[in-house]
Amino acid sequence: DAKYGSTLTADVSGVTGNTGTLSYQWMSGNNNVGTNSSSYTITEEDIGNTIKVIVTSDVETGNVTSAPTEVVEKADGPEAPVVTPHAPSLEGLSDGKITGTTNEMEWADNAVFTDAEACTGSEITGLEAGTYYVRFAETSTTKAGEAAVVVVPEGAEITYSISLDKADTFTFDSMVEGYLSMTPADVTITNTGTGETGELAVALSGANADSFTLSV
Repeated sequence: DAKYGSTLTADVSGVTGNTGTLSYQWMSGNNNVGTNSSSYTITEEDIGNTIKVIVTSDVETGNVTSAPTEVVEKADGPEAPVVTPHAPSLEGLSDGKITGTTNEMEWADNAVFTDAEACTGSEITGLEAGTYYVRFAETSTTKAGEAAVVVVPEGAEITYSISLDKADTFTFDSMVEGYLSMTPADVTITNTGTGETGELAVALSGANADSFTLSV
């Protein structure tokens, strides 16, 4: 298995006629590596090279050279991490998050990790509801790991509610002859919901409402 961290073993069971002690020289590309051992563990420096072993005897002449391995790759990445999504406080907001991350991870909003961002600390913040992907990032010796598919759910439904300190329908005192200005009516409006109500409107109703003007 020509990957970082794997151990290669020279199998000399097919060598016959030898009466001496065997020695082993491992080669990484054109470089001598390892000690005089029948096994060799692949290191970071071997990535991108092929590995072979040359076996000699202290009695017989010549040598036996193995076929080279495939080009050494980085080790396979780890399994998908276990992380936890948290919904935004309200629908449409961007205060959702994913917890359980580490600095060794990265995240993206797409499965191919285009424009992936490195995780910093134990959580990813500022998220809208949606699907995200989190994995252990590639290192100098290890490929990127499997991705965890993380769904941040919708936040709580936004509600809008108006509370008045007077009745919802307010009746002015009767007008007198001459149509003098009325005493202003002060009404306090309170939003008891979870989102901004936006612009509010006040209108006249009742008999001949269109004959009067309301100043707000």
